[in-house]
Amino acid sequence: MFSRRVISLLAVLVLVAQSFVLVNTDSTSNFVEDSSPLEQVSEYGEARGSPSNLSVPFTDIRQGTGDCYCYGTWFTNGQIIIFGAESSNATYGGQNKNFELYVTDGTLDGTSMIADLNPGNDGIDVGQFNSLIPHVWWNDVLYLRLDDGTDETGPELWRTDGTEAGTYIVKDIREGSDSSSLSELILWEDHIYFSAYDGTHGYELWQSDGTENGTFMIKDIYPGDHWTDSSFPSYFTVFNDKLYFQAKDEDHGAELWTTDGTENGTILVADIDSRTMGNGEGYSSSPASITVFNDYMYFAASNASGKELWKSDGTANGTSQVKDIWPGSTGSFVSGVTASNLDTTHQSLNKFAIMGDNFYFTAKDTCSTSRCENLWKSDGTENGTVPITDFEDEDGTDIMLNRVGVVVGESKMVFVLDTEEYDEELWITDGTTEGTHLVKDINVDDDGSGGNDGDSEIHSVIASGDIFYFGATTVGTYNENKLWKTDGTEEGTITINSTEINGKHPSNIGEAGWELLRLGDHLIFPAFTSSGGGGGCFVGCGYDLWILHNISSGFSPTPSYTLYKGKVMDSITFDYDGEGATWDTSPDLPAGLSFDSNGTITGLLRNY
Repeated sequence: MFSRRVISLLAVLVLVAQSFVLVNTDSTSNFVEDSSPLEQVSEYGEARGSPSNLSVPFTDIRQGTGDCYCYGTWFTNGQIIIFGAESSNATYGGQNKNFELYVTDGTLDGTSMIADLNPGNDGIDVGQFNSLIPHVWWNDVLYLRLDDGTDETGPELWRTDGTEAGTYIVKDIREGSDSSSLSELILWEDHIYFSAYDGTHGYELWQSDGTENGTFMIKDIYPGDHWTDSSFPSYFTVFNDKLYFQAKDEDHGAELWTTDGTENGTILVADIDSRTMGNGEGYSSSPASITVFNDYMYFAASNASGKELWKSDGTANGTSQVKDIWPGSTGSFVSGVTASNLDTTHQSLNKFAIMGDNFYFTAKDTCSTSRCENLWKSDGTENGTVPITDFEDEDGTDIMLNRVGVVVGESKMVFVLDTEEYDEELWITDGTTEGTHLVKDINVDDDGSGGNDGDSEIHSVIASGDIFYFGATTVGTYNENKLWKTDGTEEGTITINSTEINGKHPSNIGEAGWELLRLGDHLIFPAFTSSGGGGGCFVGCGYDLWILHNISSGFSPTPSYTLYKGKVMDSITFDYDGEGATWDTSPDLPAGLSFDSNGTITGLLRNY
């Protein structure tokens, strides 16, 4: 029987490195629209996507090695990323306009300045992109707190759809240059709800339909004309066709409230801590990390038992403590471990993590220091609320929630743990004690002989199924982070190849302030590549944005091979255990390369 083995190969020219990347796609249909800086070679008909085990740069925002400030807080709806940057490159429309808003779809041509919000040399405030920015997406429009730098308004509610015409302030809630300090944005029933301070009332509950006239305070829960007279609504959660949140009024401390979007429909649900302080004010139970799981909201709250795990069905009678984890009045300090959304690089760990038939959180049951904080899980019952880890104070172990929190995959979760034996490294769990372990000691402590403290500096992790992508260092130097991926095993924890720029590989990947972000099935991240290798400094040189394609391919990546012009290549052989096979390539190999009947590619890549 005659069989035919078609190996689809593509050759693309990297503009900066001047090298060819030869890719065996194993399918003639795996050619996708290019989203890298790779030049489209005319004889191949269309641009090609880069392989899933090779990251490539796709911007030259600042040109040279100047700082584009294009890291920090990013936002994505899965199709585009909104970010701030400073450009000296006319290609992006923001040449010498200082720091402004930009948009990218992960391609060179799809990256541009959105609008010159503060014309002149000042730009918008870069500092606001160094921390969490309250925001929400609605119909592919990003609503966010933004300071345009003009001093005509302070940080207020803005909107952008990635176009100049679609980018403008919604309302100056606190008129003038002072900020309304809006926070906790959430979308519900075709309106945005949030907390804001208008200068006349305190921090209260607001709503917006995306227009100036449709943006107003719903209810002055804690009446008064000073900021201290505030209800401070927070931890918004949608449950059973209502919006629930934490707030306080004149008669109660911070308790569980609900709203149907009207003033009369904004009411207290339950006074969990009904005690009264000496000054007549009510104690606060401060319900936090409100997370919907099955038929209840679960959250951390305090009363005479301290801060413990609670649940509510949205009624006072249906609100009760799940378990007194640390009996007595101390409390177990139940805490959320994951973000309510993954559409931004700077996140707040304001939710319990949900995986399978349980939700997860941290708590203490033996001491009050962080060294005895453990990871717990619950199915919503007292007996089903149990610890996964069993760290004790003397173990010298600390769950580093301030790094990445708990990142949930399909059936596994990862987190950063600081131990005396391995220092700060990535750990993984399947939700069981026996299934919780170190992934790999990536940066081995040199016991002080070389100044390496053994910390891998992991500050950002992205999950794709049960494959996790992150930046880490092996040498103890903070700005040397490379891109890694893991399936949770030591042998399955590997670095990901990056395109060389003038003989140098990118660094700073996934460090604090340089977090990774998922865009569709791709990974986008900022990185820095030194120009020390010589040659021109263009795409990928200095501070730029990089992309890793097809991260859902996990550990079945497309093989890639870098061939240098004028140098004899190492032969590439494709193994095939069939009989009577013939070989073909589509499209043709570059000039100088040949594919013999044994499935081996050899040759000398010639200059074009």
